[in-house]
Amino acid sequence: MPHCGWILLGEDDPDDVIFIKRAFDSADVECDPVVARNGQEVLDCLEREGKFRDRPQGEPSVIVLDHRMPIMDGLTVLRLLKEHPIYKHIPVVMYSGAMTRQQIDRAYELGVSAFVEKPGDFQTFIRLFSCLGVFWTRGNVHPGTFATR
Repeated sequence: MPHCGWILLGEDDPDDVIFIKRAFDSADVECDPVVARNGQEVLDCLEREGKFRDRPQGEPSVIVLDHRMPIMDGLTVLRLLKEHPIYKHIPVVMYSGAMTRQQIDRAYELGVSAFVEKPGDFQTFIRLFSCLGVFWTRGNVHPGTFATR
């Protein structure tokens, strides 16, 4: 049974937020992503701190995480998540248009679920993120799916 929860999007670029939301809408992803504008906000959201007190209940189905964010970059957030006893099992998909091979390798060493190279053309971007949204909200069986049943 797939985990039909919510998506936490760590993205500081407002245009990319709009494009990703458009991709999810085009695929009928049932939830709007909760947007964290920097790495610290990703952690604050999970802890329901500050402006994230009213975020959806439970854990996100997936954390979609940009590599280059202010305050704390994606690799640092990923490391902290995978060291956390509760959050370590939440799937994390990282994406970027400008990561080195070493950074991608490091992301996999830290436990990223997938890494997506941000495509340069809009149609591919929409198609890729549409599929990503559908898979992680309707296709994947999340480890926390049965925790509350």
